[in-house]
Amino acid sequence: MSALAILIAAIFWTLLWGLPGLLLSTPLTVCLVVMGRQVPQLQFLDVLFGEERIPPPSERFYQRILSSNTHEAKALLDHVLTTTPRAEVYDTVIIPALTMIEEARYAEEITATRAEEMLQEIEELVENVYNLSQTLASPSRVTEKTVVCIPARDLADEVACQLALQVLEDTASATVMSADYNTSDVQQTLAELESNVVCVIGVPPRAVRHLRMRCHQIRLRFPRAVVVACVLSSDDVLSNLRSRIPTEDAQHVVSSLQLLNEYLSSLLYPSEAQIETEGPVDAVLGQTVQEMERIDLFDGPEEGVFSRLASDLARAFEAPIALITVMDGQRRFWEAQCGLPAASLTSPESARDLSICSQASFSESSLVVPDVAEDERFSQDCFLKDNGIRFYAGAPLKAHDDTIIGSICVLDTRPRQLSEHQKKTLVFIANAVMTAIELHADSIPDESEVDEA
Repeated sequence: MSALAILIAAIFWTLLWGLPGLLLSTPLTVCLVVMGRQVPQLQFLDVLFGEERIPPPSERFYQRILSSNTHEAKALLDHVLTTTPRAEVYDTVIIPALTMIEEARYAEEITATRAEEMLQEIEELVENVYNLSQTLASPSRVTEKTVVCIPARDLADEVACQLALQVLEDTASATVMSADYNTSDVQQTLAELESNVVCVIGVPPRAVRHLRMRCHQIRLRFPRAVVVACVLSSDDVLSNLRSRIPTEDAQHVVSSLQLLNEYLSSLLYPSEAQIETEGPVDAVLGQTVQEMERIDLFDGPEEGVFSRLASDLARAFEAPIALITVMDGQRRFWEAQCGLPAASLTSPESARDLSICSQASFSESSLVVPDVAEDERFSQDCFLKDNGIRFYAGAPLKAHDDTIIGSICVLDTRPRQLSEHQKKTLVFIANAVMTAIELHADSIPDESEVDEA
């Protein structure tokens, strides 16, 4: 509870009941705060008496739409767009608001009619804000690539498709189908459009099942189509989402509009992908490597730097899994990992000649396997098969005297490609990590020096 709430409550109950009210003011206020946190209809009590942080923009946006205050909702959206890229605003503000509407509808906190009205208000609001920004912006890039965005099920998914259309404006010419289309309508429209990519987009909480079914129907009718599943959820782990949607139904799975745009850019324009020398994620990786150079890598809580580097690697390459491995004789050890269950790392180590990480360790620069299931060298690798790995990219940890101690790698459950810039980035990070390890080793005195001392 806030101090102001306690003071106001003491004055109120004292004026109402006198001395007994003063004595009971604090427990009564606590009861009201607890009721506000536990009963959705009484949440205003928690806001009045509690000491909570300011709600994030997504919740404030949802509250304004819920109260039909579109003027303040537009003002909030305009304010956030002044400092944040459009795709990020959609992912962090509007998509969570769509999810809240769907959750409230399924929980019967609002009626289906009211939910539809709110979704239409958001759709109109976003369209107005977008049209206004287009009058002030430079012309969009002209592209011959085409993408079809298909809602997984209902109006919330269709609104998300409209958001995707705006985010993809510089990447491809996008078309959005109506959520009212049945399966035959969708298939007929796809046959007429002959688009380069089909994106099926769904909004939680019940998106995955309907999205998977929609993707399956499309691939049955158009087996050569490139299908991308987009589950707009920040709560689910990407590797978990990819495990729930088979490769046979969707070649790739993403969890945000930003990742969707980045993936389609690399897919539709492979020669232009990652032409910039350094991006935001490269900077994050650089900061982590610099931190490794300043601390003891293998001792104490600083060992977590390796874990952060693994997480940064996975994020940099839009992959669900990243590993840093250390070799010793006929076995491999995991120094750090991101995206794999702990049980998978406690299984018996693979023999050196069967380990894909070993092959990366003894490669000259990097090893990229777009689809391990199609590569006879690794198609029988137990570790890869048990974890559903289909893509591998790794670089060796090689010292200046050519001694190899391990490798760093990123893995995906979907076949894919890496750009030349991404390959160079992987090698650069491996070299930087090896340099940090050597600096750490040089700082440790030899045993003979210790004995002489």
